[in-house]
Amino acid sequence: MKKIALIVLFFCVLAVGALVLVSGLAVYSGRQQSALLTQPPQHGTSFVLETDTSRASSETNALATLRETIQRRLHKFGTRIFWESLSGSRIHIATPVTDPNQFETLRTLISEGGHLEFRLVHENSDQLVISGKVPTDYEVLKHSNAQASGHPLTENVVVKKKPEAGLSGRIIKNARVMHDSTGQPQIYFQLNPAGTIAFAELTRTNVDHRLAILLDGQLYSAPIIRTPMETGLGALTGSFTDNDARLLADLMEDPLPVPVTLVEFKTF
Repeated sequence: MKKIALIVLFFCVLAVGALVLVSGLAVYSGRQQSALLTQPPQHGTSFVLETDTSRASSETNALATLRETIQRRLHKFGTRIFWESLSGSRIHIATPVTDPNQFETLRTLISEGGHLEFRLVHENSDQLVISGKVPTDYEVLKHSNAQASGHPLTENVVVKKKPEAGLSGRIIKNARVMHDSTGQPQIYFQLNPAGTIAFAELTRTNVDHRLAILLDGQLYSAPIIRTPMETGLGALTGSFTDNDARLLADLMEDPLPVPVTLVEFKTF
């Protein structure tokens, strides 16, 4: 019996060792695939970004985080980048992508912020839209809902200019594309622990109020809070294609740490 036990133990250790080795190789492979290119590719696409680090606590750390974020985004897309700091606050990025059909997706991944935020809707939104008298700390945003007829229904909503406390920036733990009962792709997300706490507090104190969900300043939906939401789970709804939804989910998982402006784009 002892001999059998030792044999079983040996194979268990062997199996665990193999699992650790495979996991290590997977991590190593992922790091290799996402590593920076050491020199620009001979052919591809090139971008120059103007960065704004004026509100960052450390410019060096902010740029390092920006580089890592864009690396992760482009790794998911399936390519690597060459990164070069230019004079002033400009960054040069080059990729070996040459397919014109992928240029717009590349531009979005490199330059769009991906910042999710939640803002309360004014309780008298409809009346304020009609009167045109909007309080100074609110603004009118527009969004469209797809209808069964195929014609979108557009609504103007009076929304706070500033997000609710703790509910903007890097608050997403993960985001995934799933399909609703009609087959329409939607983006379901899980907030990180700090975001979950802030979201639970907000929804507990604002039942029956509308909450606007925005991504990079664009209003996607403004549902009514029916019950407190304690789990940090939510959804970004809209008239998405599968590709658009996956792209937005990637942006939300890795928002840019500082604002950037695309000042040059070219192929070579």
